[in-house]
Amino acid sequence: MINNMLDKFKEKELDDSVVHIKEAAERKGEYTEPYSIGYPIFDDALKGGVRAGNLIIITGKSGEGKTTLAQNIAVNLSKEILPSLFFSYEVIIDDLYAKFKEMGAEDEEFFLYTPKKNTSGQLKWVKEKIKEGLEKYHTKFVFIDHIDFLTPSKVENSDQHRIMLRNICQEFKSMAIELEIVIFLLAHVRKILYGKEIELQDVAESAGIYQNADFVFSIAREYAKQNIGGKKVEVVTDESIMKLLKNRITGKQPFMKFTLDEKNIIRSLH
Repeated sequence: MINNMLDKFKEKELDDSVVHIKEAAERKGEYTEPYSIGYPIFDDALKGGVRAGNLIIITGKSGEGKTTLAQNIAVNLSKEILPSLFFSYEVIIDDLYAKFKEMGAEDEEFFLYTPKKNTSGQLKWVKEKIKEGLEKYHTKFVFIDHIDFLTPSKVENSDQHRIMLRNICQEFKSMAIELEIVIFLLAHVRKILYGKEIELQDVAESAGIYQNADFVFSIAREYAKQNIGGKKVEVVTDESIMKLLKNRITGKQPFMKFTLDEKNIIRSLH
């Protein structure tokens, strides 16, 4: 079945004749199938969920929940029997798997796959593994944690870091469309002041990251002022906020406040 699907992709690439848009559109004006990420407030803003061909950025400050959010979405997809492929460059697989198990992801009912070893950050290798996952396990959802560990397939010595990041995102967007998959790419934000809301221009070091994305989600811990020793200081709370900073399909930008339960599962506060 998967081999037939990949052969179908090749056939589509071969037929590039110019026709009326109605003839080119297989669904005759209907949106492609959406896949819920498990949070109704965002699914509604995305007309049902994410779609094949989407590049989605998850951003936030270091240690504030990007990987946890990606894992929660992967668990939600697995519950719908939608397999995912997870590239973890920051956390060793044993620890990543242990956290998934804490989240209640049981072996026989957990549809998540990963390379045994991340032997390269080259996009050529990543693409080969994505194709392998599709062929073996039908992994249409890909999570890559995170962009700073990757390098584009072609790099000139004169390329600056921001250009490299833009090239990476362009290649991933092309992969998503070519293979009809959904790619979630994690990226840090620049250093920002505590209490300042994350904006698109805060994403990593290149506007090319969010410009190539269909959707950009931010995640941040909530802070509150407390009186300590007669001084008002900002302290981190148990609450976090997830926002949709870019929405190419409807433009809506909802947000959701949440906490994590003892299993690191996201629990909405509204």
